[in-house]
Amino acid sequence: FYIGWRTRCLSAASAGVTAITLAFLIGLSRIYLIEHYLSDVLNGWLVGSLWLIIGVAFCEWRRDISEARVITPNRRRGAAASVAFALTVSLALASFQTEPLNSIDLATESDRSHAPQDVTSGDINLVTHTLTGSPRAHLSVILQISDVGNLISSMEDMGWILAPHPGIGTLVAAVWADWTDGTIPDPLVLPTFWNSHPNDLAFSKVGSAPGDLRLHARFWQLDAAHDDSVQFAGSFVAENPLYVLQEDDAIPSDLANTKIDPGAVLQGAELAVRPLPNASH
Repeated sequence: FYIGWRTRCLSAASAGVTAITLAFLIGLSRIYLIEHYLSDVLNGWLVGSLWLIIGVAFCEWRRDISEARVITPNRRRGAAASVAFALTVSLALASFQTEPLNSIDLATESDRSHAPQDVTSGDINLVTHTLTGSPRAHLSVILQISDVGNLISSMEDMGWILAPHPGIGTLVAAVWADWTDGTIPDPLVLPTFWNSHPNDLAFSKVGSAPGDLRLHARFWQLDAAHDDSVQFAGSFVAENPLYVLQEDDAIPSDLANTKIDPGAVLQGAELAVRPLPNASH
């Protein structure tokens, strides 16, 4: 956009507004796609702004000490070709080095850095974090089950609702409902991070928490067991669905407060439940 302005292809106002808008949307997309914390995006904007200032300052310095040059059509075409080449390379690198959002096969994905024994030993941090990087809730349980489908059906049998990944429309509707004292859509479970990973599965249980709070369960897949069964570490917390707007509403819940009966879960689901140490803290 700076080049476009200097080659008189864009006005200063249109170049500035478009550049700032694009940078803002890119940062917003990193949070929406659950790729970075808010602090990461703020740091990216800051560092990017510093590099932009340095680059523009250098170009303007070179412009001042050089003889005035007439901007010919060939120079405009050269500038446009440079920008097009940079965009092509960027898109190619992005397509080769990223994975589609939410494309992980939970039944086969094994790229996890912690085995269940590492979690149960207490040697690693069991605290989960919000999108803004604030501590949220401790992991409280490890589940072992033959496949993901049985976990989902078992949770639904106990009254839990599988929560989809919230879209922009859902988030806007929820924020509007919260602002106007309306009813927040359900299920709405915002992602939480543990071990730098967003939760793989999320569930909501209506009417199980006091006031406007809702009981939410989040699960992260662990390394596969020796019998190839699927294992998850989970956290349970009573919270306002829009906890990003109200950080102090969390009420950590242990297994007793979640009203999960391990004996009932085991019936027909082949699901093993192991509480973690200090789960209620």
